[in-house]
Amino acid sequence: MPKSDTEIPHLAFTHHRIGIHKDSDRSPTDTTAIPRRLAELQPVHDLSRLPPQERQASLGLACLEVANRQPDGELAQVYRERALQLLQTVRGHGNPAQETVINAALTRLMFDLEHEPIEPIALAAYRSPMLHGRERCDVLFVLADGHVGQGDPAGAVAFARELVTLRRRSIDWLLLADCERVTGGDNIRCLKMSVRINPHQPKVHRFLADYYRRSGDSDRASFHELRTSP
Repeated sequence: MPKSDTEIPHLAFTHHRIGIHKDSDRSPTDTTAIPRRLAELQPVHDLSRLPPQERQASLGLACLEVANRQPDGELAQVYRERALQLLQTVRGHGNPAQETVINAALTRLMFDLEHEPIEPIALAAYRSPMLHGRERCDVLFVLADGHVGQGDPAGAVAFARELVTLRRRSIDWLLLADCERVTGGDNIRCLKMSVRINPHQPKVHRFLADYYRRSGDSDRASFHELRTSP
């Protein structure tokens, strides 16, 4: 956890923490007081002993973290662009653990910024045995979504199936439903899981109501029909 509102917890190559310094009396939701330029990020600890590339990579990861916490959308975009620039220049120069972190971060950045080609970097991250947690989920979603977008649900299904075992989000189950529908899997189970997680999906309820009505299950059809209004 941060020690104060000026410090951002950040696991980088040496597990140091990088903070963004700002006025202590500024509300974190007060975007009018935030200048539309990059604030200078300063390391909390002395990083002078680290090679320049590691310092640059750490700064790039810090910019990504700041972007993710930034309430001002335009300023967040500026930080993402800066993070992308920094991390692209150091990619390919670290050890396997460092490359895993960089590839996962670049996958998220390129997805958010709609930069291509994203799949080679996402696959490099995915193939690392050191990719875990939120970063693995992000990479799996990008890979699955990319294959579906290219009209290749068969190529997406393995990524989507793993993804739903790692986190509980309705959108992941909808993504898997698309894959299972085309590949002959149980897309109805996926849709049911999606509305169980997020009941406020009238289009999905309408689809399920029609499905159960055609199947002769009037009780389940009525259940979903009642939930088709936005």
